[in-house]
Amino acid sequence: LKALCSNHCGALICAVFGMAADVAAVHQDCVAQLREIAGIGDEAARQLLQATDWRLEDAIGLHFAQGADGDLAEGAPAAAPLDPYGAGPAGSSVPVARPHEASSSSSPPRASTSVSTRASAGEGASSPSAGDGGDAEAGSPVSTLTGWFGSLGKRLSDLGQSVLGIASEDFEGWFEGRYGRPTPTFSTECFGDATKRALEENRLLLVWFHQEESTATERLCRDILQNSLVLELIDSNFILWAGDVCRFEPGQISRLLTCTAFPALVVCHPLRNGFDAFGAERFCLEWPLGTYAQPLLQLCPPQPGEALSPDEAIAALTSVAADHHDAESARQAEGTARRMQADEDRSLREEQDREYEQGLLADQLRAIQRAEAAEGGGGGGAADQVAASGAAPAAAPTSAAPPRPD
Repeated sequence: LKALCSNHCGALICAVFGMAADVAAVHQDCVAQLREIAGIGDEAARQLLQATDWRLEDAIGLHFAQGADGDLAEGAPAAAPLDPYGAGPAGSSVPVARPHEASSSSSPPRASTSVSTRASAGEGASSPSAGDGGDAEAGSPVSTLTGWFGSLGKRLSDLGQSVLGIASEDFEGWFEGRYGRPTPTFSTECFGDATKRALEENRLLLVWFHQEESTATERLCRDILQNSLVLELIDSNFILWAGDVCRFEPGQISRLLTCTAFPALVVCHPLRNGFDAFGAERFCLEWPLGTYAQPLLQLCPPQPGEALSPDEAIAALTSVAADHHDAESARQAEGTARRMQADEDRSLREEQDREYEQGLLADQLRAIQRAEAAEGGGGGGAADQVAASGAAPAAAPTSAAPPRPD
């Protein structure tokens, strides 16, 4: 890995210095052409080119416009410089041939014009307009450096993608830049986070393993990923995650899924744990640790470099999306039935518990009543005994009295 990183860094540094050398060579060539055409020194030519953001035509026009303004200010007619390519005096209408003319990348190529048009006193007598001032301001050193560093950053980004591979979070911008719109919605997360989000949203994970830009990649992008039906399927049933197998994580995942030919599409079903895997093989991918996904469909070209069949790929994606939708509907119906059965069982248990508690309470009340009745009956017998024993002594004196005389 260290050797690979050092080789990539070395290639990147060499490319940076190579681009810088190319830019310097182009600038030096522009200086040489302007010096020959305008008959000025290197420093003056460089200043004119810097003021016009290194646009050769604008620098030539600016030079001759300044020369015409100076001559008119002194009251002398504008001199017509000789054509360096032998086309006659600059005052003639013969166009100047510029074999190495540099054009700006931000503006369309301009038609060749005659030097006399730019050098004539009648057209160049007026002072530079506000537009010329705007061009000079746009060609200031700060704007020049900004534009140069912007283009350098883009070139470095393209170089890094070609050497190190495309990062997963950059796939949407890369796709739109290469193939335009419509562009599918790519996940900008790592594989584990994309799997977790698919699990939370009850979606499938569609994985695109990319290796290089080729005819097979272009057919995959234009015929499959930009298909209207596939775009609808991605929006409603899938989380799309793309990975360049030149990078570490996508390369490891593709090896675990035994993908050997690219570009490839793999559909995975996210799982909460490895025991939820279904099917005959019950193979489950765990990446990273604690994140599980079961591959359902794998679309690979028959040979490396060959393209996937758009009809077969679209049919397979449609079928697996329909199966997933049916399985989710059945799972939701089963869950609803289980919840309803659980509610019925809970209601039955609650009713039985209430009946049991009521029966228990009735038994307790009867037991209390029996106890109270038993206690009440025993107390009454004792009272009768006490009353009987107390009545005998009271009756004795009455029986001892003498009988009344007849």
